Amino acid sequence: MRSRTFELATQQGALEQLAQVAAKDVTSPVVIGFARKITNACDSRDDQCELDAVYDWVKSNIRYVSDPRSTDLFMQPANLLKMYEKGAGGGDCDDHASLIVALLASLGWHMGLRAWGRGKNQNGDYVHVYAVAGYPKKNPTEDVGLDTTVEDASVGWEPPGGHVLTAWLE
Repeated sequence: MRSRTFELATQQGALEQLAQVAAKDVTSPVVIGFARKITNACDSRDDQCELDAVYDWVKSNIRYVSDPRSTDLFMQPANLLKMYEKGAGGGDCDDHASLIVALLASLGWHMGLRAWGRGKNQNGDYVHVYAVAGYPKKNPTEDVGLDTTVEDASVGWEPPGGHVLTAWLE
């Protein structure tokens, strides 16, 4: 498991790079296998059950761990799942978000990553990232926040106020 360093000039660029990290693993056998196992108890085409199952699994099994001080690491979702299998499942908000994105996208969901910043300054200052799903799975009409790093959050919760920037997987 090697890591790469990216020089990213903008927060939009960083969010798009994270979306590419997640998108790369959507067809990974590791990700697909975990997604299907996590949602195995859901009835076919039960969108809410799939969202809840993946959200609850990530929130319960992937511990929040900060990145090293001088680096913002973007962990490949398949690598994070392999680390989980070895007893080292942890990551920060972008790792949680990209994992949820990859897991749900592997099940056919329209997924994105959303950066959040305090206040109304829409020129930057983003301090947090979480996954968003287009709901329902077929012909989405709304965005559903999936932030597993906030202790009392649940499916649909998003940080109050502030401003957001969203990058959707193609």
